[in-house]
Amino acid sequence: MFAFFEVKSISKKVIKELLHYSLPLIPNSVNLWGINTLVKYIILLYLGITSNGIFAVSFKIAFVVQMINGIFIMAWQDKAIASFEDTNFTEEVNKYFKYIFAIFSTIVLILISTQSILIRYFIDKSC
Repeated sequence: MFAFFEVKSISKKVIKELLHYSLPLIPNSVNLWGINTLVKYIILLYLGITSNGIFAVSFKIAFVVQMINGIFIMAWQDKAIASFEDTNFTEEVNKYFKYIFAIFSTIVLILISTQSILIRYFIDKSC
């Protein structure tokens, strides 16, 4: 792994630009993590353990959809960056974005319409 890595090839200017861009994202990520953790305790405190269980199940299903969406979005961004120099860049990027949007809209609509059936298999009846 380190055979392809040279310390001399690291550009301080590029690192500075990357840090300038990414530093504001750190508090954003920490706050998002904190809010997601805090919400569980607020629901538990004010609404009870049953509501907290319902929230946990719904959060896990949404998290799986979000994770899969993240993979597709990263692939879309990779395609957009690769085709940036093309003459039909805007049409190409819009086409792939419309495909991704249609796929995930369909997935969400299927999950919403089949939620009563899916819940029977995802939640233990003793809860």
